Amino acid sequence: MFDTKLGDGLPPQIAVFDTETDGVDLEDTRIITAFLGIMETATGLVTSRWSWVLQPERPIPAGASAVHGYSTERAMIEGVDRADGISDIARRLIELTRWMPVVIMNAMYDMTILDRELGRFGWASLVERNDSGDVTMPVIFDPMVFDRAIDKYRPGKRTLVDLCKVYGVPVETNAHDAEADCRMAGRVAIKLMGHSRLADMTPSEVHAKLIPTYRSNSLSLADYWKRGVHKLAEPMRSERLAAIEDVKSKAEHWPCIPRPKLRDPDF
Repeated sequence: MFDTKLGDGLPPQIAVFDTETDGVDLEDTRIITAFLGIMETATGLVTSRWSWVLQPERPIPAGASAVHGYSTERAMIEGVDRADGISDIARRLIELTRWMPVVIMNAMYDMTILDRELGRFGWASLVERNDSGDVTMPVIFDPMVFDRAIDKYRPGKRTLVDLCKVYGVPVETNAHDAEADCRMAGRVAIKLMGHSRLADMTPSEVHAKLIPTYRSNSLSLADYWKRGVHKLAEPMRSERLAAIEDVKSKAEHWPCIPRPKLRDPDF
């Protein structure tokens, strides 16, 4: 499944994964809903699906609720126990990704927050790393990262909706629903995985190539922002400088930032 060149045919199935959360801070945000599905690459149809709503452990900010539609009250009523839900998400994701690549739009975000959720319960990470610290499993295809590589100077945003419009994928009316986002991301990925640049590569090789691609994309963005910093007034200047450092610090770690090392106790 992972050693067939994409030019010889796409994998018959891909996994698609997405989360909706209560924030954006990778070290602190909590998963509210998640979706995992199996998509047939020949049709773009999701043929198997699993979805979760997790009971929140703190109030969901109004801004986050406005995006995904889950208030604290609704999530408490419809949600499952957080530990059970996080465990089930990780278990099913591991099972699927043994057999097929997984498509995740902006994988750095979803993989890191899932990793931190596992860590809060004292559970091991679901990613495997080589001696260099690069993630080797699961095999991930991130449409956002690859699109930036092949069309670096295209003007405009690179949101999922934007990519759908560029690559001729219908935009669903309920964007920011985890399942709808998975359907759109998977269909964009199918188009991109057929790109001529990937014809001589296997899904595993594409995954490995996306690691330095993400680094290059991130450092280019940081350099672009830095060129305009001197034109900004405070506090925007300080905010942009902080954003530049944040982008650079994450550049080496696609698709999952390693967990912070615990400080040795003082004796």
